Amino acid sequence: MQIYRRANGDVGVRNELWILPTVGCVNGIARQIQNRFLKETNNAEGTDGVFLFSHTYGCSQLGDDHINTRTMLQNMVRHPNAGAVLVIGLGCENNQVAAFRETLGDIDPERVHFMICQQQDDEIEAGIEHLHQLYNVMRNDKREPGKLSELKFGLECGGSDGLSGITAN
Repeated sequence: MQIYRRANGDVGVRNELWILPTVGCVNGIARQIQNRFLKETNNAEGTDGVFLFSHTYGCSQLGDDHINTRTMLQNMVRHPNAGAVLVIGLGCENNQVAAFRETLGDIDPERVHFMICQQQDDEIEAGIEHLHQLYNVMRNDKREPGKLSELKFGLECGGSDGLSGITAN
């Protein structure tokens, strides 16, 4: 099988450019950035796509809710199918971009960019510029031969109830 081997040793099967809002308030801005970028780059030719992972979380979240949202976004930034990631925050959310960035540990700054909308004169143009920089790095990634045993799979049993682990599994 053909894979993308990432610098940290992880293996992906796609090479995608991801846009991750830290808060639902920037979903519309992120969608505008994505749409304009796709037009400018002929649908990000040479990649497996540009995807926006919009959500309704991040604003006024506390405790476990905040931790769960942050953990989900951390895992997405590190996902091996993401050749590059733009993290977009508004600037007033609980999940502040600077604090979120620190939780990620060692990341490749050429492949993960951060933007705070309230700090930009024109957040659409700034976001598009970030995507172009990320695109120019990740579009040169090449597939190479790999083994199925190198892949990590996530599985979920979506039909379970509280007792199925005892009675059925």
